Amino acid sequence: MAVFVVRIGKDVPQDALDIHEGRELPFLIDASCKQVPGHLKEGDGVLVWLGSDNNKGAPTEWKQGLRAIGTVYKAEVESWADESAVTVQVEYTLPRSLTRLGLIKTAPALYEHVARMPVLGIESFANQTIQELKTGPGQSPSALIETLERAAPGTRQALAAIVPFQPYTHYVPPVPDRPPKPGGGSDGMPTGPSAEVLQRVLRELTDTGFQLEPWLLAAFVAAARTKPFLILAGISGTGKSLLPTRVASVTGASRAVAAVTPAWTDSSELIGYTDLEGTFRPGPFLKAARDAAASDQREHFFLLDEMNLARVEHYFAEALSGMEERSNPLVQGVLPDAAADEWGGVTLPPNLLVVGTVNMDESTHGFSRKVLDRAFTIEMSSPDLAKRLGSLKTPGDVADLGSAAWAPVARRVALDAGFSDEQNLVIDRAIEVLKEINRLLRKASLQVGLRVRDELSLFLVHALPLTSLFEDGDGNAVDPLDLGLLMKILPRIEGGSAAISRLLTDLLGWCSDGDDETLTRDELVAAWRDAGHPEVHPTAGLAYPRTTARLCLMWDRLESEGFTSYWL
Repeated sequence: MAVFVVRIGKDVPQDALDIHEGRELPFLIDASCKQVPGHLKEGDGVLVWLGSDNNKGAPTEWKQGLRAIGTVYKAEVESWADESAVTVQVEYTLPRSLTRLGLIKTAPALYEHVARMPVLGIESFANQTIQELKTGPGQSPSALIETLERAAPGTRQALAAIVPFQPYTHYVPPVPDRPPKPGGGSDGMPTGPSAEVLQRVLRELTDTGFQLEPWLLAAFVAAARTKPFLILAGISGTGKSLLPTRVASVTGASRAVAAVTPAWTDSSELIGYTDLEGTFRPGPFLKAARDAAASDQREHFFLLDEMNLARVEHYFAEALSGMEERSNPLVQGVLPDAAADEWGGVTLPPNLLVVGTVNMDESTHGFSRKVLDRAFTIEMSSPDLAKRLGSLKTPGDVADLGSAAWAPVARRVALDAGFSDEQNLVIDRAIEVLKEINRLLRKASLQVGLRVRDELSLFLVHALPLTSLFEDGDGNAVDPLDLGLLMKILPRIEGGSAAISRLLTDLLGWCSDGDDETLTRDELVAAWRDAGHPEVHPTAGLAYPRTTARLCLMWDRLESEGFTSYWL
């Protein structure tokens, strides 16, 4: 027996409403349509897609998409060009209609095996009313049923009682026709790119003219795996835009760019808008999210250039919310019916990395805690001007890392996440340090919550396999926790109040506890000034020399200007 996809629309409104409103099963629906395959017969399987009129997304009283499954009850097939009468017995209905993007969101990895299905597949462009599902690449009924089971548990058991679908209710993943890509362990858990692979990436970046200390690349990768939203801050001309661009090019990632302008006051430039003629114009970020969801085996970078020329909270609100709840649609408003099916279900996929570049000056805007809590901030402000690279080389073929290499070990530091002893040790270290820091931050009402705890802990977990890369250009070790405090704690501190003054003093006192005797705030600041305001504090034995140096800079600014912040 064959399986067909039947698309019914506005010409059978009552039947569509019966399916939409959940009529008691089983029941019959009728379709009168052209271009019906001559071998369609009683007993064949049927997937019912609720559409509109002539596949143009016209307004309907039902939610369009795959909604019902059954069998052919009666078929009076005429010639290809003539009207044929087909009656379908609906034997199972999904709790809601599943659009193409809904199928992608439910099981991104499986959609590769559904993508060429008639009507359901994103690679299907035919307008036939009834089309046969031919098993093969991109048309796997088993993968579809597995997807439906994930969207509506119990579907597999229900379809096992419908004869045409019985052969497909047991899903066996297809054997890949290529070796596994870097990033996946033998147990299927994400392991990330190895230090050896990143060393090759580092050499490629250097050979193509990009000056980069090893720790910066390691921090970029560890932060991207932890939370796919990074802010690269610093003075102009240090390679903030070049870093994600080159990393994408040598790791096989896709890249899209949007240049922020001061005129952005809402999300229309990024997400999209409906024009005066009622046509929805999707923005570049919405398109990038859709493309990433449709190509889930590949990592996708989206670069927001000069992201603080406008207020991030205004033009990026939907994406900021999506950082936490990735099932939330990016389009929050009402879409024209013609665009609802294509764009209404687009969410923020896990393989989309957002990188924003920031130049902090009088023409730019600061960041709210909502933004800072959802991002990792990496500073690029001290290039070695004396270092001259050799002649540029053409980039080589390093490695197609794929999206698996960028996947996190876990999203939370839950006890049942299966962390190793080594991973638990760095998690415990991060938690103990945050407990101490929170005691100081609480005095200024700047304490951190569970999100920061999880992200700092997981940053250290993701840094573990890259330990050999956490060093500067001279081979000196760089502590990932020192970087983590710079990225997740200090950007929160801003102001000129007495509370901020006390907080900086307390934090400098906390940082000064090292191998040597404890130094006062003034002694630490004086040593830092005498050394020429370096990024790494010169005092030996400090546990967090980079954090200490930035605190000295912030205190110096508070003392001289009456106001301070993390940003240069």
